[in-house]
Amino acid sequence: MKKIIFLFTLLLALPSFARNFKYTYEGQTLTYTVIDEEAKTCMTKEGVYNAYGDYSYSTGNRVEGTLIIPEIVKDGEEEYSVISIGDAAFYKCSSLTSVTIPNSVTSIGEYAFGICSSLTSVTIPESVTSIGECAFCECGGLSSVTIPDSVTSIESLTFARCRGLTSVTIPESVTSIGYGAFSGCSGLISVTIPNSVSSMGEWAFSYCRSLISVTIPDSVTSIGGYAFQECSGLTSVTIGNSVTSIGYGAFSGCSGLISVTIPNSVTSIGYEAFAKCSSLISMTIPESVTSIEFRAFQECSGLSSVTIPNSVTSIGEYAFYGCSGLTSVTIPDSVTELGECAFSGCSGLTSLTISDSVTSIPYSAFLACSSLTSVTIPDSVTELGECAFSGCSGLTSLTIPESVTSIGKSAFRGCDGLTSVIIPESVTSIRVFAFSECENLTSIYYSAKNPIWANKSIFTEETYSNATLHVPAEAVYKCKYEYIEPWVFFSNIEEYDFSGIEDVFAEFDSTLPYEVYNLNGVMIGNSIDNLAHGIYIVRQGDTVKKIAVK
Repeated sequence: MKKIIFLFTLLLALPSFARNFKYTYEGQTLTYTVIDEEAKTCMTKEGVYNAYGDYSYSTGNRVEGTLIIPEIVKDGEEEYSVISIGDAAFYKCSSLTSVTIPNSVTSIGEYAFGICSSLTSVTIPESVTSIGECAFCECGGLSSVTIPDSVTSIESLTFARCRGLTSVTIPESVTSIGYGAFSGCSGLISVTIPNSVSSMGEWAFSYCRSLISVTIPDSVTSIGGYAFQECSGLTSVTIGNSVTSIGYGAFSGCSGLISVTIPNSVTSIGYEAFAKCSSLISMTIPESVTSIEFRAFQECSGLSSVTIPNSVTSIGEYAFYGCSGLTSVTIPDSVTELGECAFSGCSGLTSLTISDSVTSIPYSAFLACSSLTSVTIPDSVTELGECAFSGCSGLTSLTIPESVTSIGKSAFRGCDGLTSVIIPESVTSIRVFAFSECENLTSIYYSAKNPIWANKSIFTEETYSNATLHVPAEAVYKCKYEYIEPWVFFSNIEEYDFSGIEDVFAEFDSTLPYEVYNLNGVMIGNSIDNLAHGIYIVRQGDTVKKIAVK
């Protein structure tokens, strides 16, 4: 008895193999697979997935030319209704030119017509509710397609690389557009995304290089990563008011994009979201955004202005890297964190205001901002990172505030326009090459009564020979500089009065006007109020004083 029970259990565990049969219609012989013998339903035979070969399918049917799939097929005297196109049923049928699918079909399987490179026409009936992944992928000859109202989602890669596809209408029934659904449709000029769509997957329209404009409806809440990457023909984008997040790389490489309006609903702009949008001229980031992510606007070389709202607390690494057209930027007081290389390579940047909340200027934050002529470092900053302002060749003068304790390696290396620098007593560390290759440096003001030791390489030989080192105005302090590296290498060391502005201006008559000049001899005003940190020449009548504003 036990043997009989065991045998019965074993038989139940064995798979039931579906029955195949052939049927010829309109000159084409296809193989069909019975789905339900009792309901008399079948599908076109599926292909076989070559899991251990080239990781692709072998087609279920090899056909060419015009294919008309009938609603009813026969196996002997038995009639079956065709309700499905099987997975990979016509995969790689490269000579197939047109397909008519009957009204009995409700689903089209994965890769069903994948890589049918000569397919130019397909009729999908209203009966179809499901179209599988990659169902029509790489059908390069397909120029148009009508998706029926019965379909609720466009799956991953469904029409990917249909390079001949020029337009597509997505019906109101569709609620989601899957991963890479239209990716690589390089001929696609226009697409209408209906208000029914609530989610747009990663890479959905990436590499659609002919797409000119797109409107993302209010129903969409998120734009997937790389959704429109490398849509180089895209000139304008309208983002609906319900979108809360713009995914990583969503519009990266859209080199023709001129304008985009980010609505107040957006709280997150992903990394590389607008990277390499080289035609983008201006950008207003809404108050709802709290952070600008890694490489968000990298290499937007046409970007001339950007408005960063007070809601933003952090600017990520490389956020505006290579934005060579950017001329001015204001980092609001809300920003507490500035990422590495955040504005590196912004060669057109002429003015810069750094938030009072920033405590450190990190690695290469403003590297190669060659047009920057002046910078005000706020009192909140304690550390100037490696290469922070390296290659800022337009910088002529520099005042480091008394809050700074550390100047990093190569922090101002290659600032060959720099003529003067003020180093406060608070600095306890200056790393190698900090002021290397600053060939025009003539005045260095260092107010420390006990100078720190540093490597000789922080300055170049030209600086040691040609520049004047100004030290506190007492002989005992000057002696210390004459015995400690690297200060001992300066040929010219002079005593200087580092008393504050209040002490100096006690010698002037406050009822008379002033003339205030920078170290280049250019008059910059006639008021002593609100002077930025720096060295100035002040004249009143016959009285002339060089003063340091700390």
